[in-house]
Amino acid sequence: HYAPITPLYIVRDLNSLTKISKQDFYHIDLSKYKNLKYIASNLFKEFRKADEKKYDFITIQKVENAGLGIAINDRIEKASSGNIEMISGKSNSYLV
Repeated sequence: HYAPITPLYIVRDLNSLTKISKQDFYHIDLSKYKNLKYIASNLFKEFRKADEKKYDFITIQKVENAGLGIAINDRIEKASSGNIEMISGKSNSYLV
């Protein structure tokens, strides 16, 4: 499997992260694809494209964890450096 050199983090709440992050990051938006089949066939291309942008880190959100989504989420997990979680909506975050 392919994993970007730039740290890739799985996020749940992108809006909160955008408000508090002091680093430049790139978000891979999988919602632009019309279904899971297209996501599966373009996921590694998205990782490479994001890596080429040279941001401090990359974020991604998981897809629905059913059917093909299970395999996609597995690829995302294997490529990720961890998760970014928000603590009670406060202005700080931590990596898990």
